[in-house]
Amino acid sequence: MITKRVEIKRSQKEARTKRLKKDIETKRERLQKDIKNSAKELEAFEWLISNDMDYKNVIYYDHTDTFSFGWNEPIQDKEALESSLDGFPFKYEIK
Repeated sequence: MITKRVEIKRSQKEARTKRLKKDIETKRERLQKDIKNSAKELEAFEWLISNDMDYKNVIYYDHTDTFSFGWNEPIQDKEALESSLDGFPFKYEIK
């Protein structure tokens, strides 16, 4: 009886360890993706600042990998903004 109980506990411990290792790997992958996205966002905002552009109406959507200009308030002069964004190294949309 004791041997059977020990075997069950060992089996439960192995299953838990396996599940925790998978959880750790999932967490690591998510954090690495977050770091990559944050670096991209920082680079984009540094580009905007160095090109003397207003960045307060810009947001990065990591789920679509797109910078959205006019996300909060529609852009009035889209052509002028498009011209100013010449050389912007990331995918974007203008609303």
